[in-house]
Amino acid sequence: MTSYLNKNSNPPDLGILYGSRKEGKDIDLFFVFKGIPVQKNIVYNQFDLSQIKFNDFQFRLENFDIEYTEPILTGEYLFGDIEILKKAKEFLKTSKPNKENLNYLSKRALETYLQAEVFYAQGKNELFNEKVNEENFKDLTSKLLTVEDFDFYCPRILKSLSLLTYSLSYLASKKRYSNGEKQVTFKGILNKPITKYDKALVNLIRYFKSKNEISKMNMSKINQYFANTKNLLIGQATN
Repeated sequence: MTSYLNKNSNPPDLGILYGSRKEGKDIDLFFVFKGIPVQKNIVYNQFDLSQIKFNDFQFRLENFDIEYTEPILTGEYLFGDIEILKKAKEFLKTSKPNKENLNYLSKRALETYLQAEVFYAQGKNELFNEKVNEENFKDLTSKLLTVEDFDFYCPRILKSLSLLTYSLSYLASKKRYSNGEKQVTFKGILNKPITKYDKALVNLIRYFKSKNEISKMNMSKINQYFANTKNLLIGQATN
């Protein structure tokens, strides 16, 4: 499967199963490759593939990037070079983030927030194009600039919320590491939210997971999530 999706014949050097692993849910797989370029994220049927080159994986791991430490700390070994997994686990067990690592996590929080903003803007532009021939300027402005509540469904805006959860995940993990926690996991944050970053993340994920092709989103609600995340980022930068 990975050879077909990556358009090359090289199998992963490490494969890990992680995530909820509940029946009926998407299956999260994490793959590490040596020496070949790969597409970072692929959704294929019920499989959600997270892929990374080995050198990049080492860099992300050494900076305690929660996107890549999560499968190491909570996942199940499937196949490949188990020494990669053992060494990664040992590093996370015996090391703790320094000032540079924490700065990296802050930058990742900002980066993913800006990516979320891009998708949100693109989604609102798609909604505009859908409705421009049906509604007048006043109604469009009221809906898209949230003078009034506006319910809608837009896959691109749903994607923006997914990226926004990443931003909050980085803020939450940084705070926990700063407080002296040894091994921070996304699963641990969700199971026991402590800080304001944890609680903001849990709140957003609940809203995000309640949305599908039938249920609609609310523009005012989404603006609140973006504004709250932005304020948390600004707060981190000014402390």
